[in-house]
Amino acid sequence: MARVKQLLVVLSCLALNSRFRELVDHNRSLAFSGHWTKRRELDSRLAHKLIESAEAFVFDLDGVIWIGGFLVEGVQETLEDLRGHGKSVIFATNNAMRTRSEVASRLKSLGLDWVMESDVFNSANAVARLLEARGISKDRSIYIVGEAGLRDEVQALGYRTQGGPDDAGKSLKDIPTALERIDPSSFGAVVCGLDQHLNYYKLALASSLVRNGVPLFASNDDLFGQLGPGKHQWPGAGSVLAAVAAAAGRRPPLADATAGAEIASTRADKTTAFSDLVYLYLV
Repeated sequence: MARVKQLLVVLSCLALNSRFRELVDHNRSLAFSGHWTKRRELDSRLAHKLIESAEAFVFDLDGVIWIGGFLVEGVQETLEDLRGHGKSVIFATNNAMRTRSEVASRLKSLGLDWVMESDVFNSANAVARLLEARGISKDRSIYIVGEAGLRDEVQALGYRTQGGPDDAGKSLKDIPTALERIDPSSFGAVVCGLDQHLNYYKLALASSLVRNGVPLFASNDDLFGQLGPGKHQWPGAGSVLAAVAAAAGRRPPLADATAGAEIASTRADKTTAFSDLVYLYLV
């Protein structure tokens, strides 16, 4: 990806309900300050300055581009306008359940037929890259507490994995034999992401590995998010991480490394996990 001069990160569907051209022409552009939910209206001069200063627009997905199985109203027109003005459109999400390819395919199925895998960045790929950056050996297995998308992105970088969807059907009676057979020295890390099939078996194995010195990585630490239709917030990857960490006897910080917040710990301007995920990829 070409180096961008500046990124405009769109963090609320409020910014998507009007077409791009209307935002400029009718002085209704929105800019976000430090807090995502706080916004201020820009006058025409500042609106034009903001738009012209950004070469790439980065959009979150859940609750911003789509809610459930549908695009947020006005999204398709807004994105087409941005592309028509020569702007790059990028999608970034802390949701690690799907691979980047699957996210691109879903966006295409919703009518954004121009989206490519290279336009998508997610925390599943981010944590896989973080394993490499931290020097985790590919001769050791990675235990996955998460869905197929997280497993597949980790495997795509050459790591062997255990757990994940393969352990979704395991039960209490399977734990004693598994704990007897498992060798912590053969594992490079435990990686937690959003897992809608979290069970006691996964919790027992993952926490046992961490108690025995295996590093704990997380795709992100969002406790909850808008992952389905309606206004309700569902448990996120941070809730899965908290369960594994608690069972392992961990105290905060829970993970040894978190992809969505990794850069935040080294930056003076403490920012949110989402913007740091983007920063991890683009800087």
